Amino acid sequence: MTRVKTTFASGLQPFGLTGEPKMFFQIAAACLIVVLLGFGMNAGLGRVSYASFGWPIYLHAAIYLGWCVLAVVQPLMIGFGKRPIHRSIGWAGSALAMLMGISGLWITVVAVSEGRMQPGNIFMMLNILTVVGFFGLVGAAIVKRRDMAWHSRLMACATIILTGPAWARILPMELLGPLGLVVISVLVMALAGRGMLYDRRRRGRIHPAWYWGAGTAAIIGPISPPLAFIPAFANWVAGF
Repeated sequence: MTRVKTTFASGLQPFGLTGEPKMFFQIAAACLIVVLLGFGMNAGLGRVSYASFGWPIYLHAAIYLGWCVLAVVQPLMIGFGKRPIHRSIGWAGSALAMLMGISGLWITVVAVSEGRMQPGNIFMMLNILTVVGFFGLVGAAIVKRRDMAWHSRLMACATIILTGPAWARILPMELLGPLGLVVISVLVMALAGRGMLYDRRRRGRIHPAWYWGAGTAAIIGPISPPLAFIPAFANWVAGF
């Protein structure tokens, strides 16, 4: 009898998914949940009315949500032995990543210029570094696409980076103050920690891709404030 599991009761294990595909699915699913929860809470708590935004915000949200959904689908394709589909989706994802960079920076500039995000210089630096970190990891993953151990881990970390803005909406940032960005870094590392723990248990050591990827994701928050107050950058943002 074919063993098919149709629930997530066993640690987010859909349809008998096991091994590394299961681990990457879990990480991607957790990222998607964090993103949906963070931006959903924003509306649910009355912090923002999405109905008041124009189409650029909806397009931006659709593009980023699309990446998070692709990140969930990709390990399923590997787990089911659908590597050609995985590759095709991957190249489509590369094009989507380009749109993400354009959309992310565009929306950031608009939000800062309209005074919706304060302090503007920190918000701008955070988003610039997030886009740079995301592109850096995606680019490295594409270069290492023939080495699945590196490729899959770098892609997972690129997706983890995208949870930063969602964590900022889940946490009481106004109460945490300067520690808020540090707490976000810890939570980001916790998502990557699932993969590190898997490697330690199954491989006997943590793959170096996690150090590069998770390190990139975790450092964005702590280094953004000091970089944001570099006079030339602060003055540039103030001119919007």
